[in-house]
Amino acid sequence: MRLLTHNLLACHSRHCTQTSNNFPLKFKDVKLELLETDFNEAFIRGFLPKLDWNALVLTARELGDTSLPEQGPDMEDPMLDQQILRNLHHVLLEVSMA
Repeated sequence: MRLLTHNLLACHSRHCTQTSNNFPLKFKDVKLELLETDFNEAFIRGFLPKLDWNALVLTARELGDTSLPEQGPDMEDPMLDQQILRNLHHVLLEVSMA
């Protein structure tokens, strides 16, 4: 599973919905794989508004990746920092959990 998918998932079991622990899902004993993919800036920019930035940063840090800033980027900024977009691409599409 990639963090792109993980950021969209929540636990819907009865136990989870009765508490506030349904998002983000927690990982235990996962094996990380790096899957190289071509950078697609348009896709990353289009997906950015759908992200829960805090959950993404929390999960990425739990998995050992500290490349994303604590504060999310300004999505309206046409001059959005290329390095943030590339780091986001890496975290969302190239880091995979098995």
